[in-house]
Amino acid sequence: MTNEEKVVKSMILMKQDEYFALSEDRKTVTPENLGGLLEYPALFRAMQDDRELRPALSPAMSTGRAMNDYITCSATEFGERYTVADGPVNPKTGKPYGTDSKAYMEWASKQDKTPVPSSEYAMFANMAKAYEAHSAISSLSGYACIPNAVFRAVLAGVDCCVKVDKLYVSDGAVIAVDVKTTSDLCSFSRSADSLHYREQQALISLVLSENGIHDPQVIIAAIEKGPIPRCGVFSVKGIDKVEESLYKVLEDYGRSMASGSYRTNVEALMTL
Repeated sequence: MTNEEKVVKSMILMKQDEYFALSEDRKTVTPENLGGLLEYPALFRAMQDDRELRPALSPAMSTGRAMNDYITCSATEFGERYTVADGPVNPKTGKPYGTDSKAYMEWASKQDKTPVPSSEYAMFANMAKAYEAHSAISSLSGYACIPNAVFRAVLAGVDCCVKVDKLYVSDGAVIAVDVKTTSDLCSFSRSADSLHYREQQALISLVLSENGIHDPQVIIAAIEKGPIPRCGVFSVKGIDKVEESLYKVLEDYGRSMASGSYRTNVEALMTL
């Protein structure tokens, strides 16, 4: 059995809509909802039962998800989920309403497919080119590439699931690429802290390892939005220590699940 066959055998079949519904439900820890667990475990648990507590998907997050699908899905799959349309026109300006406007959101909610403005769709094409042109990505052209690979594992008694945007496999290596969007690559490292990107990569690594994919390389491909997109590829420094720290968080959450008592993470005296 080849390495690719071993990897495919350990994957689970799950449609993207199913995966995101699983993540939204928060009964399973995913990279997408991990930040909530890290910051406020008690609220994370409460969101399982009360949908009103869950944050809405912002326009920026919707754009990021659509761009991610543009890169990881086939043209047919993308067309099944999205339609390229600018939406209603503002009579005062003669231009389409912004995607964060009430008029646009009301119109978008009535569409059978998720609308993508033509300007964003053109930007996606340039962002995909920037991704493929990066030397760290183009060097993987000889690898087998598995898009949207889903893996599941129980870590410290906690159900976990990850979707790897692009999984590159050779006979001797497995490289998991997490595709992100950013408005500014220069400030991406700071964003990685506040958005818990390092811990997300650690979760991906832990779940892959639990599925028999040992020593996977996990990297982030951050693609800058704009008229001339550029792509930066990042690895996580000291990921072993990040994994150890994350596993302790999962252990603590597992104990909370057993006891029914969840932390707020502000129990101790703090200093400013």
